Amino acid sequence: MFFLGLFLSCGSANTEKVEEIENKITELKDTTNLKWMEGVFEFTGDMGTYREHWKKISDTEYDGFGYFFLKSDTSFKMQMKLYKVDDDFKMSYLVSNQNEGKESNFTLTTKNGNEFVFENPFRKFPTIMKYKFIGDSMIEVHESGFEDKKEIKKDFVLTKVKKQLFF
Repeated sequence: MFFLGLFLSCGSANTEKVEEIENKITELKDTTNLKWMEGVFEFTGDMGTYREHWKKISDTEYDGFGYFFLKSDTSFKMQMKLYKVDDDFKMSYLVSNQNEGKESNFTLTTKNGNEFVFENPFRKFPTIMKYKFIGDSMIEVHESGFEDKKEIKKDFVLTKVKKQLFF
């Protein structure tokens, strides 16, 4: 009888572990927390202003574009996409005049509440892109990786622009 009780309790622990893993997988697949991506976000620093525009295409796809400008001169442009492939979410960036015209793709590896971590270990910098939604109007962005054997980290906060500028 003791062994049967021990077996059943171990089976219960295993069932709980399986349920926990299944819940984490379901949470990674869930797109409802991605609605914060819609809109226009901006960061202004000493070098100029960076702005991102995001638009929901479907429950599993968002399109965006970003650009950096100083006064009226645009010095940096990129197209972005967040989309689902099978059971994975991907983030792709196509930056003008970089990466020989090829997209850089990142895979969602961690989702914890309003924090999303995308990774691509095959790139130099960034290899990790972390987005953390704060309230309904700010996104903390953390980029990290290595370039020339030196670790680089960039952190900035994007603030939602109240008025849609254009899209």
